[in-house]
Amino acid sequence: MSELMASLSDIAMFMALIGYVVALLAFAAEQALVRHRTPAPDLVTAGGPTQTAASVPPPSVLVTSRFAPRWLLGTTAVHALAVTLRGLAAGAMPLSNMYEFVAATALAVSFSYAVLAHLRPEARPLGLYVAGGLAAALGWAITSLYTEAGPLIPALKSGWLAIHVTAAVAASGAFTLGAIASALFLRAHARGTVHGLRPGQLDKLARRLHTFAFPVWTFAVIAGAIWADSAWGRYWGWDPKEVWAFITWVVYAAYLHARATRGWSPRRVALIAVTAYACLLFNLIGVNLLLNSLHSYAGL
Repeated sequence: MSELMASLSDIAMFMALIGYVVALLAFAAEQALVRHRTPAPDLVTAGGPTQTAASVPPPSVLVTSRFAPRWLLGTTAVHALAVTLRGLAAGAMPLSNMYEFVAATALAVSFSYAVLAHLRPEARPLGLYVAGGLAAALGWAITSLYTEAGPLIPALKSGWLAIHVTAAVAASGAFTLGAIASALFLRAHARGTVHGLRPGQLDKLARRLHTFAFPVWTFAVIAGAIWADSAWGRYWGWDPKEVWAFITWVVYAAYLHARATRGWSPRRVALIAVTAYACLLFNLIGVNLLLNSLHSYAGL
């Protein structure tokens, strides 16, 4: 039964990869159609205000704008199925190695986008970058990080695994969207708008995403320290993963502090957000690949 679950998980994960590629193409097509719309002469409606043909999206744009987010949502469901089947095959939370961690983090990003796009429709254009990043992440996981599903090693047999790693994954999903919004803000700051979004809209999105994610990341760091004390008899040991988790926390704290401090321009604040995300990526991936750490059992 576990072998069947593992095989089904692998198939579903590959289907999710294909789904994200299709979503990327759909969002790219939408942006291309919007970008190449040309203004038309004014149209006067009887008894109504003057309109222009350019203000009404052509049917192709309307179809694509509905198709891309819905396709991405469906792909998220397939991705969630793949992760669930992987957990059933292993008989534990699928968070025990880099393949499972990258797959779970990608799912958190996709789910976070689905929630954000529902609550904030103006954020839907971010789907272009979300789909592209998810396709790249799953492609890398499947081709380079894949590990057969199996039981947890003794070091990971703890209730803190689900608490600590799930919190880190959830925070990473929101941080990723915040980084995308911050990077697009920098572009919009120079160009005026990006994908129809003004700098103020992107700045507000970034603030809300980071404000949500930071307490979750704080909880993940604290839970990790408690787990370390339970497993190794100390809360802090200067392990590279611990150090970079704390560095990431400090840079994100600096971002939020800068936002609340007068005299900091939005551009400089956005640069801190992008820097913080670079620290997050190094902590989540770089440490496992490049440094010797007590967390190496969760590596390749």
